Amino acid sequence: MGREAPWDLISFHCRTLYVMDEWLGEFARIFTLAEARILLPTVREHFARFQRAQEAAGWTIEELEAMEGKRTRANTLQLARPLRALREALGAHSEEMRQAVNAVQDLGVVIQRLSPALIDFPSVRGDRIVFLCWQDGEETISHWHEVNAGFAGRQSL
Repeated sequence: MGREAPWDLISFHCRTLYVMDEWLGEFARIFTLAEARILLPTVREHFARFQRAQEAAGWTIEELEAMEGKRTRANTLQLARPLRALREALGAHSEEMRQAVNAVQDLGVVIQRLSPALIDFPSVRGDRIVFLCWQDGEETISHWHEVNAGFAGRQSL
């Protein structure tokens, strides 16, 4: 019994191709252009959440550094609780960023850059896997590139 061709192992589920073979390597989900565009508002929402948490983390780091700069032997005990609260807040912001990134990855898209967001949606063009490409600031998905070409190889759809 020979090995089946990769295309023999593809099943359709909820109008999305889920590839059931190693042929795609790390890409477990393939998007049509329509599916990627429908998913884009959700991706934007998660990245907005990431950016809010990142900004809050930045402010918290600034506060921590300022407070640490004021710490002396005489006020160490006095600053212990506020410093602990800031460290806990920083941990919460970091966790929020991690959750936002995981939520995007769980959708099956590939994050190329976090800030500004640069996202690739694995797709099929002809007989090969390519990326439908979107970056923060673009209204919709209007470019694609070969998997190995990266952003520099972007072409209009």
